[in-house]
Amino acid sequence: MSSHDQHSINEPSYEELLKQYRDLQLRVTRFSAIEQELINTRDRLDHELVLHQRLHRYNSDALKAPDESYFFQIEAEAIVDVFEMEGSLVVFIPMNGRTPGFFAEGVSLPSLNQSILDSIYALGKKYPLGKCAILKSETLNLDAFFLPIRRGSFRAFQ
Repeated sequence: MSSHDQHSINEPSYEELLKQYRDLQLRVTRFSAIEQELINTRDRLDHELVLHQRLHRYNSDALKAPDESYFFQIEAEAIVDVFEMEGSLVVFIPMNGRTPGFFAEGVSLPSLNQSILDSIYALGKKYPLGKCAILKSETLNLDAFFLPIRRGSFRAFQ
């Protein structure tokens, strides 16, 4: 056997090289897809970690609240921060006849008056105490006060 014949026996054929190339391309493609999934998972975990840090900050601040006004204002801020909302409105209506509190973050609304309180009371009567409801513009647009709000979360409790 000549050295030329031995050399051609050890070399892969064109078809074998093409198959190896395609197998390698497939492995690279799978690796890239897995790498992208890992990047996406890391991004989601980073986002979740930030949300938990915001929630922890809110809990710490809420526990240190010196009075109801401060508590409800940081609650309004936390709704925007933690839940990544455009704005929030917290209305505190005390049962003892004291003046209601109106706390907003990220929204510009008129001063609290009896008409606004009536709108809020009417909305509250539509939903059971303690239950949270997601409100869409169709529900909110039934009252002029809520017109600037496209959607929101509503919860009444005692």
